[in-house]
Amino acid sequence: MTSSPLDMQTLTLLQGVLNLLIPLAAWSVLAGRHDAKTVTLWCTSGLLSGLGFLLIGTRGAVPDWLGYPVATLLTYSTYLLRGSVLRIELQRRPRWWWLLVIAVLATGGFEWCRALGRDERELYAAAVHIAAALWLAWLALALWRHEHNRSALLLGAVYLLAATASSARVAAVAGHWGADRVPTVWDYALINLSALLVALYANVGYVGLVLERYRARERRQVDELRAAQDQRVAAKQHAQALEALRAERRDTLDEAVPAMLHAIDAQGRLLAVSDTWLLKLGYTRAEVIGQPSIDVLTPASREHARQTVLPEFFRAGRCDNVSYQVLCKNGGVLDVLLSAVLVRDEQGQPLRSLAVIEDVTEKLAREAELAREYVLRTQVEQHAVELNRLVEERTEMLRVLAHEVRQPLHNAAAALRVAQPGLEGTAHTPTIQRLRSAQTVIREVLAGLDNTLAAAALLAGSGRIATQDADIDTLLTIAIGDIAAADRTRIRIERLTPTRTAAMDTGLMRLALRNLLDNALSYSRPDATVVLRISDSDHPLALVIEVIDEGPGIEPSLQSRLFQRGQRGAHGEGQPGSGLGLYIVRRIAELHGGRIEALPRVEGGTLMRLWVSQGVDE
Repeated sequence: MTSSPLDMQTLTLLQGVLNLLIPLAAWSVLAGRHDAKTVTLWCTSGLLSGLGFLLIGTRGAVPDWLGYPVATLLTYSTYLLRGSVLRIELQRRPRWWWLLVIAVLATGGFEWCRALGRDERELYAAAVHIAAALWLAWLALALWRHEHNRSALLLGAVYLLAATASSARVAAVAGHWGADRVPTVWDYALINLSALLVALYANVGYVGLVLERYRARERRQVDELRAAQDQRVAAKQHAQALEALRAERRDTLDEAVPAMLHAIDAQGRLLAVSDTWLLKLGYTRAEVIGQPSIDVLTPASREHARQTVLPEFFRAGRCDNVSYQVLCKNGGVLDVLLSAVLVRDEQGQPLRSLAVIEDVTEKLAREAELAREYVLRTQVEQHAVELNRLVEERTEMLRVLAHEVRQPLHNAAAALRVAQPGLEGTAHTPTIQRLRSAQTVIREVLAGLDNTLAAAALLAGSGRIATQDADIDTLLTIAIGDIAAADRTRIRIERLTPTRTAAMDTGLMRLALRNLLDNALSYSRPDATVVLRISDSDHPLALVIEVIDEGPGIEPSLQSRLFQRGQRGAHGEGQPGSGLGLYIVRRIAELHGGRIEALPRVEGGTLMRLWVSQGVDE
């Protein structure tokens, strides 16, 4: 009897390798760009998960205590470490000792249930996964409510779906309780596939969370920069007004002059002050006349005047723009610039001095703000450069993830194709059916992965893309080859144009055409024909691709939002997919300068018309 090319251990080892690669890819993006502790904890949790799967996959080749208790402890520690990371992101402290105790107790409970029997073990494992997934979803959604971070919402949704999948597993175990049913390799394949998707999207969500924080920080800095620029304009206007005031000063002391002026006798006592001087400092004339002029200075300015300014003033006979701090009556402090001239008698002895004071408190504050604004602008520019680099590296990470996840799935699909001919014509009809079901699942996963990565990376840009002349027949052959073999005969090609080549990006157009054909086949009767019609248009100059089905049509409530991300109608219930297919078709059409239309047919069904522009933008 020929054995299946896939078994539980092979699938588990493959799961372990992929779970090791995904956190390494996340580390390559986040290392040095986010808090090192949280990044290390997050990536370590993924590595522990991968190591746990590897130990499970090598049971029989390693000691029993490694294949069961240690592997289980590593798997449960993955949830606890990720929960600790989300608590840190929420500014909460992780309770490490409690988490260690919970991990050990959960592992002990699993070992106890394993000793009871297969059903008890599977029910306990599923219950632990449900509790852990709900805890992580609750933390992620709390982070979303706190920061309105869409990637945190994605993370919460991923773990809610994981909890739902584990609940389905509980129901399945309960349904055959006591029957001692041995799970098939396909059961394990579905479990491992769901765990792989959870690991992939959880890491994508966490990387997106960090990048969204960078974008939010940049927006705040731009707003602060604009405010600082407004303050700079106001400071400049104020400085101009001060310069105009200085130009209008007079040499004589007039109490009504709109400037801070005072006169001092030879002993340093105030003889006269202007009304503006009194208004600025808050004193009355009776309180200051006859008092030492330095009494209104702060202690530091007073000492500076005695030690440095006054000796030089009496020697040179003047001083200009001396920086002082003056005490107001209400306890406030003004920054001022004092300029003075010394008047001498006939013998050359000091008689009195005349001084003008300029209040530069606001000017200095403005200058300080301008300095901060310059530093802030420099930081914003640096952050902008860093953000661009993060975006580029995120795109590269998505390419790496696409390759690392697709390749094992392609290998698995190839192994299934190789195994199938050997079973044809034998008594292995159930096995052949399972092989075909597995091929269908792998094809759907690859299609979903292509759509998700396209939406997250290549299609996130704007404008037109570079195109090359491509053979239309080759495009049709490749796109139809992506369809399940059983459905290819249902597709009828109608060519209404002799045109053989058109300008396009072949990879993107293949993805768009595959999505349209998949939709048409899925929503039509199993025996219905789907027409693929190729024509061209002169006004506008474009290649026109039409996909016509005999399905139930599109509900009127869905018509206006049919090509938006995540939209699915009532007819889509029970069909695979995530609502990305038509959204990606629309984005591909826009990147080619074209459009997509959904038109109802009188005889029933829907006509999808894709315009691929062949002209030059005006």
